[in-house]
Amino acid sequence: MDNICILFHGYDEIKSTHSEKILRMLTLLQTTHIQRLWVTTRPTKKNDLEEVLCVLAFKLRPFSEEDKRKFLFMYWDELKVDKPILNEFINQLLAITVISLNDRDRELTEIPLQALLLAEVFENDLKGYEDNVKKYKEKARVNLSKKCDLLNLFRHFVNSKWKIYSSKFKKHDMGHECVEFFEQHSYTALLALFTESDIDNLDPSNCYRIREKSKALINHTKKGHQTTGIIIEISEANRPIFVHKTFAEYFVALWFKDRSCTDITGNVKRYLEMLLFHKDLQIVRKQNIEDMELLSTIADKAKEQDEGGRTALHIAIMNFLDMNVSNDKRMEIVKSLLKFDWTIGIEDAVLHWRPLRYLDKIINTYESDILHVLFSVVDSMLLKAENYSDLIETKKISIIQFTLKV
Repeated sequence: MDNICILFHGYDEIKSTHSEKILRMLTLLQTTHIQRLWVTTRPTKKNDLEEVLCVLAFKLRPFSEEDKRKFLFMYWDELKVDKPILNEFINQLLAITVISLNDRDRELTEIPLQALLLAEVFENDLKGYEDNVKKYKEKARVNLSKKCDLLNLFRHFVNSKWKIYSSKFKKHDMGHECVEFFEQHSYTALLALFTESDIDNLDPSNCYRIREKSKALINHTKKGHQTTGIIIEISEANRPIFVHKTFAEYFVALWFKDRSCTDITGNVKRYLEMLLFHKDLQIVRKQNIEDMELLSTIADKAKEQDEGGRTALHIAIMNFLDMNVSNDKRMEIVKSLLKFDWTIGIEDAVLHWRPLRYLDKIINTYESDILHVLFSVVDSMLLKAENYSDLIETKKISIIQFTLKV
């Protein structure tokens, strides 16, 4: 076994129910005589692997500015565009991406997959740019036909695949087929990312339709009739494999967006919270908390965070959105948790907000019936030296507005 290397790719994509088994298997492999054991993951799971395997992780270097130019040049080289024109287009395009993207997305083109999206989406803009340069015999300014951000890159990439797919039909009105195309891919993406029981919890009244529609697309793909390149194969377990996990995530995000205006929003919200919560923190959500002894069971875990980086205090404050819990009980929970001063300044990993920022947002969604309770909590948190700069929206409320509200 001395000449054997084993590579596990995508540890972060393993379902949480199986992660401990995989970690045990990896630690067992470490005790054998294999030459190398490699495990790839997104950064979110790096610390877990380092701690269990007692190793330090290597980080893949993102594209440098020169790498980006080389990649785009090689991708578009087959179009036979004059090299000086191609180089100028690439320079202007990369400059535009820096200007048009917000701070969080400035590194978009450092990720090879997203650089590929950029190349595919703006290929026609390159052809138009070349025509303008040749027509006017001088360097032209690049005017992109589409807004350049990550969401639009995914949107236009998928739309381009739809156009290729729909061109096989000889119908002028493809509205129904377009809806069917996106619906089927969204349903199939749900099957790629969630278990069947998860889907039942998300949308109980529609789970049968989701299974049937996704099954049809899976069978279509198996027979080789689905050639858009969005779903590349079907696994032995009959699960769809998308060209990259982020495409499945994009279609699932579309599905969640469509659900936001329907009567299953509550199911979706509860399920997402279930994914984020540790069992130890769920006691904060109990509606039948009768005494302080129950709260004492989480005293030693007050600083512990769920999968969304939220502490018990974050979740307790979000309880104010739950109409099924009485104001007195909500106040009792929050004030008990405020005894643990060190939790007040912790930011979550979802919105990077501290508990007071969540409270600030909630204050601006309520009318008079509970505002006095919420401002009482604000007072208590500020007395614990919480940063008042988190009251971004509350500070905008004038005395007159506040009086009208309460």
